[in-house]
Amino acid sequence: MSDIRPKESKIMKIIGPLWIAGSVLMFIRPAVAVPFIGVTGLVYFIYQFAPSQRAQKILKKALKVFRKGDYAVAVILLKKAKEIDPKYIYIDYLSGASYHNLERYKDAIPFLERYEEHGQKNYDNRLILANCYYKTRKYSKAVKLLGSIPEDFDRYLRSTILYGNSLYGMKKYSEALAVFEKGKNAKESFKGETMELEAAIRKTGKKLSS
Repeated sequence: MSDIRPKESKIMKIIGPLWIAGSVLMFIRPAVAVPFIGVTGLVYFIYQFAPSQRAQKILKKALKVFRKGDYAVAVILLKKAKEIDPKYIYIDYLSGASYHNLERYKDAIPFLERYEEHGQKNYDNRLILANCYYKTRKYSKAVKLLGSIPEDFDRYLRSTILYGNSLYGMKKYSEALAVFEKGKNAKESFKGETMELEAAIRKTGKKLSS
């Protein structure tokens, strides 16, 4: 899964240097420094209670429990974050991934679709969404997504197996076999995935010859 930690906001990037500037001014022109620091502090205080910042704090907690494998708790936290800031797109990604790992594929799909529609170029998201489509027998949707995943993607073999299985589900056996064969060229693979690929090739080959 990709690192989806929220990026530091533009406001926080500005506030840091302003604090430093204010501290320097205290030694040069204290009369100017006091109101300068005061305004900076006020901006920071307001920012801390902004919806996006509150949602970000909850998202960070959800990310921690997600990494521990406690997906059900992550879902609860992410619901709270979504209520605070419905437009926070990272919440959709992590919510979808959490539901996916709980094998609640239908629940995961709307979140992952929103993240994809937002224009985020995240192949992990596409792979997870495609697996949800496959598990719910929406094979054509899975095929459409998986066809866009490049060969340099670190989970290319996994995506290739899923791609072939989706074509198999559509009874496009010749196309499925061609995709499986292409998977042999994957740069990175796990032993379990290699064995799964070989089994898929044998299965599809038998289907074509029967």
